[in-house]
Amino acid sequence: MARIIKNETGLVSVRLDGAYVSNGKHLVDPYIDDEENKRYFGNFKFSNMAETKALLKQAVRETGLNDTVFYGPYPKWVEDQYGESLAVQNRVKFYKSIKSSEQIENDKVQDYIYSLEVHLKKSKDGGIFLVVARAIATSRNSNAYNDELFEDFLDGDPDEGIEIPDDDLPF
Repeated sequence: MARIIKNETGLVSVRLDGAYVSNGKHLVDPYIDDEENKRYFGNFKFSNMAETKALLKQAVRETGLNDTVFYGPYPKWVEDQYGESLAVQNRVKFYKSIKSSEQIENDKVQDYIYSLEVHLKKSKDGGIFLVVARAIATSRNSNAYNDELFEDFLDGDPDEGIEIPDDDLPF
């Protein structure tokens, strides 16, 4: 169950469940463009985008600040040709559980579903500064494969490779 907590200093914290990454590499190690002198981070997607968006909008209202998460010049909630996602502008730490300080290996962050701890606080220009403090793995990402599609390849030695006749190639 998702939660929103507001403390006395005005910091609003929200837990967003059902998050997964499609480009986790940049969430862990940002891409740095030396020419533009910019750092580029990745995005989180969610299993229930409508519910997550509504919860984040409620957290934005709790801050009492100008909404720069959805309507500002640098929106953190992105809607583009790739769909909807939460754009991260900081390095994220991925943990295996809430009770452990053991982090998930960089190349494995895409293998899990997460609950995110997100902090919303006042930015220098009176808007909202959004930080994803950490991601806690809640389950494995279910990438179910159907090996029956390739059962004609299962007869051979996997170390020898697979020979596909030219007639079967689409090009």
